[in-house]
Amino acid sequence: MNLRDNEQRTKAVDSLLNFETVKYYNAEEYEINRYDEAITKYQDAEWVTIASLNLLNFSQSFVMNGGLLAGSVLCGYMVADGDKTVGDYVLFGTYILQLMGPLNWLGTLYRLVKVKARGYTRVTMVPPKCLVCQGAPWPCDVVAWSDS
Repeated sequence: MNLRDNEQRTKAVDSLLNFETVKYYNAEEYEINRYDEAITKYQDAEWVTIASLNLLNFSQSFVMNGGLLAGSVLCGYMVADGDKTVGDYVLFGTYILQLMGPLNWLGTLYRLVKVKARGYTRVTMVPPKCLVCQGAPWPCDVVAWSDS
């Protein structure tokens, strides 16, 4: 999704900065179609991301609330049988709800850490080999990166 967002913003800035060239070559329709395509790709990626997050949140809530329901029914059955007291039932409910609060944030926290780590590695990435105009007869400020 970030790649599509960057692509969409790049095309918007590019067409706005070069508006004189676009006008001169009568390429407004081309730029509009190019920008529209970038927005459509971004919206598709955004929809997939939001749908997957909603599915994850729904399934997580379903599992956690199902566990709370099963535990409450079992605890209520034990209270009805006289094995446990009403205080034990309240203790169970309080304990489970206190446990579920931080667990709701695990997915969000994992995603945030993953995104930040990815951005950090991009910023601190050092090219494997730097080539500085080897063999050029004049001084050169251009640095080319090579993967080999």
